[in-house]
Amino acid sequence: TSSSRLCDNYSEAISEKILKSVKQQNIDVYFNEKIESIESNYLDLKSMNKKLNFDFLFVSLPNTEPNPDFLPVNSFLQLDENVFASGDCTRMRDNLQLPKSGVIAIHQGRYLAETIQSYLDGKVYQQISLRRNYLNILLTGEKKALLIFGRLYFESRLALWFKNFIDRRYMEKFK
Repeated sequence: TSSSRLCDNYSEAISEKILKSVKQQNIDVYFNEKIESIESNYLDLKSMNKKLNFDFLFVSLPNTEPNPDFLPVNSFLQLDENVFASGDCTRMRDNLQLPKSGVIAIHQGRYLAETIQSYLDGKVYQQISLRRNYLNILLTGEKKALLIFGRLYFESRLALWFKNFIDRRYMEKFK
């Protein structure tokens, strides 16, 4: 990560908890680092002048400006007057700190469906209203999860059970 900590959109305490969980999975983390290049089985770290071998590589991009990889939408989820977009491919122009989250993407999707219908019907549509805090539940191991709401958090099997309950209940809607 080019940052000094993991998941820096969360509090320092939550970032430390996430780092602890990552290390328990035997995953190495390099801070304040930039990648010089990615090759077929290794990557070059710029400041360390070091090659790191890998079997699998997962790349995550920050939701910060300027980042051409995310489509900048306004509070109506519009790129321009006739083009709408939502979900993880977008970033809100007025709220750059909004984390990438399934919960937010689902909320945006519901709003987007209503907005496009209003647009097609020639009706006035409302700006999307997003809360400051959303419930996030991150898997942290085989049998536990980290439940986060704002600055509050706890890690347990109960959090994993709750995540599974929410996910199953949501997926039941599509049967």
